Amino acid sequence: MILLIDEKTERQKECNWDDDRFLKYEREIDLVRITDEKELNDARRKILDDKNLECDIILLHQSFYDNTNVSKDLNEIIDKVKSDNTLLVQFSGTNQNRTITGNIVTLSVQAFYSNLESALRNYNKVEKDILPKYFAFGENFKMEELLIAKKKLWAKFFRLKTNETINKELYNIKYKTNLEIIEQLIGSPGLYSENISVSELKHKINSKINTL
Repeated sequence: MILLIDEKTERQKECNWDDDRFLKYEREIDLVRITDEKELNDARRKILDDKNLECDIILLHQSFYDNTNVSKDLNEIIDKVKSDNTLLVQFSGTNQNRTITGNIVTLSVQAFYSNLESALRNYNKVEKDILPKYFAFGENFKMEELLIAKKKLWAKFFRLKTNETINKELYNIKYKTNLEIIEQLIGSPGLYSENISVSELKHKINSKINTL
């Protein structure tokens, strides 16, 4: 079972998620939508009382916490699923970054609804540890991860001149971890060589990315 907890039904429609679109996944993968206090209370009883009921994912609009009448029910559900290592996807208008920390994904409302169909479509097709990436980044999650890794590496190059070379010691201390992430994502190890210049290394990385 997947719980989608979001009280803003009109905004769902603005994000191109109407009842018909939700119905497809309610039938196929047991998606349960919760939009008010009563529905949340019903879900809480099911999850806490039925030991055979598995809740794999909770999709939570964080403003649901603003309603003090549901805080207790919501916390009970989240505490239960956390103990079961259930995936928790939290989305809010104030979240502008996309992060994955363990089994918790945090992102904006727009990003969440943009990626939702991709994640639901792959729910029964991919390994459990891959699914958070679909929620966070969508179908092209590998490219998104790659661009984030590249941005981090470029930030580390900031104080270096483009013609400055990178010796082995400096590489191991400052750049190795980030570069190895990029190499793994593009499937091309060995981009670094002794005393390569910053500009040459950037060129090699960009050339590999452009072929993907």
